Amino acid sequence: MAQGLSARRLLVIGLALVLAALVYTCLVLYLRSQENRRLEQIEKAKQVENDRRFLDLYGSESVKILDFYASAAEIQRGTKALLCYGVLSAKSVELDPPVEPVHPALSYCFNVTPAKTTKYTLTADGKRGGKATQSVTIIVR
Repeated sequence: MAQGLSARRLLVIGLALVLAALVYTCLVLYLRSQENRRLEQIEKAKQVENDRRFLDLYGSESVKILDFYASAAEIQRGTKALLCYGVLSAKSVELDPPVEPVHPALSYCFNVTPAKTTKYTLTADGKRGGKATQSVTIIVR
């Protein structure tokens, strides 16, 4: 009888351990699925924000100057600097003072050799009207 009691006790302990392992496994699986859902929601929110930014930048019909910069803000007299620009939805582009012919492009660069400090102004006329203007100054020492 003592042996029967100890076998019954072992069976109860064994079942309790199996039940505890089952509860633990279910809890871990549940918590992991919750974390995966949370990470998916974060990723989806990031994607929505990236899509919104893309549409704001590229999806618009309005003219935009994407970039307009010089490779150096300051140069020595007689040296060159690179002047670069990018426009979107432009039918024409003008540079003042004119250095070389410019045209609508997402990315275009050319060399300038200003004799004195010069402020370059880029103006883009939109395909459906509107204008965009930006300036950059190169200081000559």
